[in-house]
Amino acid sequence: MTAFNMQNYYIGDVSGSDKDANQFWFRYAQPFSLGERKWLLRASLPINTWSSVPTGGHQTGLGDLNLFTAWLIDTGNPAVSFGFGPQLTAPTATQDESGSEKWSAGLVNVLFDASSPQFQYGYLASWQHSFAGESNRSDVNVAAFQPF
Repeated sequence: MTAFNMQNYYIGDVSGSDKDANQFWFRYAQPFSLGERKWLLRASLPINTWSSVPTGGHQTGLGDLNLFTAWLIDTGNPAVSFGFGPQLTAPTATQDESGSEKWSAGLVNVLFDASSPQFQYGYLASWQHSFAGESNRSDVNVAAFQPF
C-alpha cells in the first residue's frame, strides 16, 4: 500500500553530554510494477535539530535523503511481501552538522506479513557504505535492523 508517515526521535543525551537533539522524519512508500515484477520504493528525509555550542541554543537543518527500492518476490501469499534491492543516500543536508556530506549506496531486505487483520509485522534490514563526497568527512558504513 502507498503510505506517508512522520516519525520523531528525541535524543535526550548526546554522547554523554548534557545536550539534546531531535530527528523528525518524513517517509513515503509506494509500490509499483515494472513489467510483471513488483517493487517497493521508499524515500526518507530527516529534519535534524541539535544543540549549538557555545550558545546553548538549537539549530535545525535538513538531513540526507535516503531512497531504496526492493524487488518483491512472489511468496505465494499476497499478504506477505519479501524483497531486496539497492539503496542510495544523497548528501542533501543544509548544514555540515545535519548530514554526512557523503554519497552512500548499499542493499536492503524487507519482509512484511499482513496475513492477520489484527497483527502485522515485519522488518527492514539495510547496509550502506559511502563511495563519494567530502574527503575531509568520515566514511559512512552503516548496517541497521528495524523491526515493525
